[in-house]
Amino acid sequence: SCCCTSGGSCFYFYEVLVRYEKFFVTAKHYLPGVMDCFLERGLKNVHITVRSRLCYLFCRFVKTLKNQMDGLAKQVFERLSQLLIVFPDWNEVGAYFTGYDLMFLYEAAGFVIVSCGLSPESSGDLMSRVLTPVVERFRLAMTQLNSTEDMQQQETLAQSIYNLLSFASRASKVFVNHQQTKQSGCLNCFAEALPAFLCGLEVPKQKELLQSGVRQYLHRMIICLGDELLKYVPIAISLLLKDCKSHDILEFIPLINQLITKYKERIAPFLDTVFVSVVQTINKCLNEPCDPSDMEEVRERQNLQKAYYLFISSLTTNDVTQVIANQGAQFLEEVLGTLITGSVEFPDPATQKLCFSIMKKLVDTWACEGGLHGFPEYMYKNILPACFLAPLRATCDLNDGNAYLMLSEIAGVLKAMLSKRGVEMVLYLQGSYLASIRMPPLVAQDFLQRLQHTDAKALKPYLKDLFLELRTASL
Repeated sequence: SCCCTSGGSCFYFYEVLVRYEKFFVTAKHYLPGVMDCFLERGLKNVHITVRSRLCYLFCRFVKTLKNQMDGLAKQVFERLSQLLIVFPDWNEVGAYFTGYDLMFLYEAAGFVIVSCGLSPESSGDLMSRVLTPVVERFRLAMTQLNSTEDMQQQETLAQSIYNLLSFASRASKVFVNHQQTKQSGCLNCFAEALPAFLCGLEVPKQKELLQSGVRQYLHRMIICLGDELLKYVPIAISLLLKDCKSHDILEFIPLINQLITKYKERIAPFLDTVFVSVVQTINKCLNEPCDPSDMEEVRERQNLQKAYYLFISSLTTNDVTQVIANQGAQFLEEVLGTLITGSVEFPDPATQKLCFSIMKKLVDTWACEGGLHGFPEYMYKNILPACFLAPLRATCDLNDGNAYLMLSEIAGVLKAMLSKRGVEMVLYLQGSYLASIRMPPLVAQDFLQRLQHTDAKALKPYLKDLFLELRTASL
């Protein structure tokens, strides 16, 4: 048993317990005593630093041994639930646990509930006991935030609201998919909290912190709620896009990419309505004045451009490219133009590689007979030249690892063009394009032979040698 009271000895005791946590997989009879140490001594230690560290250690211990808790779990939950304290005055100073500490305890509570082995109805009741006070305190904090003009109080309330959203998010981390959440009986608890939490997106005060908390919860609900989340997506996305700053968009893109990856064609009709808005919001942020001497601002601008390409890549990877095509010829050409610019001019070969990867998928989808009207012409006029311009630029170091990987995607684009257009592609290269870039006839003949008879993997080292040779010849 643990009888330590000093901070140092407690640290060592619990650190050793958790370091050798797998010992208890085969020695379950020790678990009641260990849990008693955690819940009655460790987490109630007089030293705040000990309590804080033990919140993390307890969560880790429970997650590792969730399958060994069996009949012990219900008792652990009852004692743990008494520690899930929500600050009555919204101020963490002098509180028994900080908001960050409580996040680990709420995560542990989720694992304990699932470990109880109860019926879905009983598990749902336990999760409701965890989440209902959180939602109630959230509503109260939102009311107080709306009614105060005091900036310090606003900041305190906003941080508390963020913590409450984090508590609910962390309680859901035990679930890895919608089916598991549903079978556990806890799905309704999280679904019923969502409409209340979305109200956090409507408040202009302390917007950045509140939106960050709601986004965190939405990320988790994509995993937990499955198709039951879809009805909330339009209002959530429209509120997140309202009056967006550059930082907001950087946080938003991973969320919409997760939605696309999860729901694919099921979310395509909604994406049709919001795609232009997303792209225009990104462009608006990119077109704002930027001080080139401010390296942090320059990096944020580049990160925003990368996020844009990741968004387009998410559409093409998940077979919803029709969303791009449905926006009309003019807007489609603008989007394609950004891919050409990114593949040739962006100062990061990994992002250039991503642009070529997107273009390969578009070629695979749209360049075939009966594909997207006008795309083959655009491909010859813009995508094909980009495959040569990018590696021929003086700033492109073909000995760099990322630049060499970019050549893999270029090889893939060229092979995809050949696959979709066949002899037409060969004749265009032979009769027009290769001559226009002044490629020597013998080199052009060798290039055509290799393109037709070599796979993309073997084509990559050849392309490196070819582009280095063409660079040397142009000097």
